[in-house]
Order: sequence, then C-alpha cells, then structure tokens
Amino acid sequence: MPYNPFLIRYFEAHINVEICASVKSVKYLHKYVYKGHDCCNAQVTSGNDTLNHDEVLSFINARYVGPTEAAYRIYAYNMHEQSHTMVRLPVHLPDSQQVYFTTDNAADALLKAELKNTELMGWFKMNENPQTRSPYIYPDTPLHYVWDRSKRVWSERKNASKIVARMYNVSPSDSERFHLRLLLLHVIGASSFADLRTHNGITFQTFREAALQRGLSLDDNEWQHCLEESSVFHDNCSLIFVSFSLRTMLYSYGTILRIPCLKITSVLKSPILLIN
Repeated sequence: MPYNPFLIRYFEAHINVEICASVKSVKYLHKYVYKGHDCCNAQVTSGNDTLNHDEVLSFINARYVGPTEAAYRIYAYNMHEQSHTMVRLPVHLPDSQQVYFTTDNAADALLKAELKNTELMGWFKMNENPQTRSPYIYPDTPLHYVWDRSKRVWSERKNASKIVARMYNVSPSDSERFHLRLLLLHVIGASSFADLRTHNGITFQTFREAALQRGLSLDDNEWQHCLEESSVFHDNCSLIFVSFSLRTMLYSYGTILRIPCLKITSVLKSPILLIN
C-alpha cells in the first residue's frame, strides 16, 4: 500500500498516497459512488440449530446504512452530483471512421456507415451552407451547438449548459491524424477535409504539409539549424554527441519529423569517418 510517512505523522492517521497520472484516477474517485451501499449480514443461532446459509439471498437482503449516510438521506442532501457534461469528438481521416459490426451484419453496417455522418462530417456539412456556417473551431462546437443523434446533424444550442468538449487523443506516431487534429484546433469553419488542407489558396496533399505551412508544426530544418549553430563553438566529437543526442530525443517523433539521419557532415570542421 503506497503511503507517505510525513503525512501519516502529521495527520496521525493512515493516508493512502497515489499518483493521479492516468485515467485510472477518475475510476478511483468515482468507484465509491457506483459500488452501491455498504452491506452487513448477521444471523444469531442458539443451541444445535443448523445454519442454512444462502449466499445469494444474503447478498440481496443485506444492507447497512451508517450514521453519516442516514443523516444525508434524512435531510435529503445530494449524495453526488454532476456539474458538467462531457462531449467527446471523433478525429478520423477520410473514409476511416469507426464502424461497429459483427460477422452477420458486416455488409449492412458498412452501408449504414456510408450514409451516417459522424460529428466531424456533420461539422463539415454545417459549414458548407453560408447561413449555418460555424464561426467556431471544431472543439468549441458543442459549446454552441447540440448534436442530434437521430438526424446526425448539428443544431444551434438554445439553452446554456455547462459543457466540456474534447477531441480524442491521437498519438504523434499516427502522423496524418495527429496533424489533422492539430488543424482542427486552429481552423475555423472548414467545410471538408480538402478545405483543412488548403492554405493561402493552395491545397496540399497531406495534413502534415498544411500544418507546416500554417506554422503549427516544425520541419526538419529546425534540427539542422541547431547543428549548424553548434558547429561554431564545438569540435567534431561534440557535434557527433549532439547529433546522437538529438536523434535519441526525437526517436519517438521520427514519423512526424521524418529524420532518417541528421546531416552533420555538412557542418564538420574537418573530414571524419562517420558510421551510420
């Protein structure tokens, strides 16, 4: 059991200390709300009476209400409450939205997916009409619009509500989806995937190129400039060390920055044998 000796001595009580750095922290905080009431089962027998223990019936009938819970229920206090509504927004590439199917209805599920809009595609269609074009970025759409699940369209929100909207997280190793998510965080009123890839009248082939042109991402020259600047006051051995340090640091982002090998030979002060 993780604990902190200082907190135990200071508060003179046992304190469980855990690092809340993942989604498990949410489960830890809310499990006491959903696990049900405290239960207690007691049975008194005398003499040679046989105890007929029915485990299922005992579990159903047993319930223990402590003084704190009893007071809360007598005074009709709220046992728990929810302050905000969470809205999760999908991020997918063209024709790559999620489709749920079984082995029996794969063809029907595919046909329905082609006719059904996702939240992202519904945002595109809403922006196609100049009268309904949204002045907000995609993550801010749920704050001002409501997603109609039956019609699969966005409609203007009439009542103010506490909304927290978030897009699904995308790993940097998935380069195109990562840069698509990056564009959705900045581009307002896009009407299609091609519109997201367009900047200054030029439509780029990939979302990565569009993000680079908008200044939302870095290209490979950033690290080459770093080595050229280091060559002014470092010797060859130090440059090789810096090169390998950069490659190690950026290894997990290699699919984004596309750095097969840093070109350190162009900044070396004297010829040297390099083994890649």
